[in-house]
Amino acid sequence: MHVRQWPVNTTSASNLQCDLYLPGHRVHWIQAKHAFGAPAIWGHIAGVGDNEITVDLIDRVGRYRTHDTTWFKDADWIGAKARVCESVGHLVVEAGPESSMGFSIALDDSEWVPCCVDRLESDIPETLHDRLVARGGFVVAGADVVEQLDG
Repeated sequence: MHVRQWPVNTTSASNLQCDLYLPGHRVHWIQAKHAFGAPAIWGHIAGVGDNEITVDLIDRVGRYRTHDTTWFKDADWIGAKARVCESVGHLVVEAGPESSMGFSIALDDSEWVPCCVDRLESDIPETLHDRLVARGGFVVAGADVVEQLDG
């Protein structure tokens, strides 16, 4: 099964995309990788609201927040099979026979951090460290980072 991660979230009319890698925002590849090895609960998408997804699980109803529910609304995924990995904050929806889509989720009762954009201006190790701590992650070309460390 092929899983696609889609950066569909926007923060304003200027169409800038949220660059947070915190629960309920963008999915980092490391988060997605951890989710596939972690315990998960299966269910079905029961409802979609503004920044909230409800999943009917075997033993309860799960409520999760995500910064953009556009895909859920546009694709009409009510009833779609879903895999929830709460420990990693990851939700995968079966989008078709051979396709699924992964999303970052936050538990409904967790502290919410609003979307924002802070363009990465430098890829020096100190800047990347600060970004990891403050924003939950980053994406840069690996060769650029190695060049900075070797330089």
